[in-house]
Amino acid sequence: MIFYSTLEKLKNDIKAGITPLRGVDLGGWLVIEHWMTSTSPAWNGVPTDIANGGEYQTMKYLSKN
Repeated sequence: MIFYSTLEKLKNDIKAGITPLRGVDLGGWLVIEHWMTSTSPAWNGVPTDIANGGEYQTMKYLSKN
């Protein structure tokens, strides 16, 4: 139960502002979204309405062409 109590303390410290919580945004690196990477060559020839539908819709469109 030491692990659980350590996690509880960490959670409480974060909520209380004692321990800062930091993160990294990997958007556009792992997942390609038109609004994040609109200048990427990956969007060449992809209609805007398809590109704005996200990576899945874009790859679906490109696989048909």
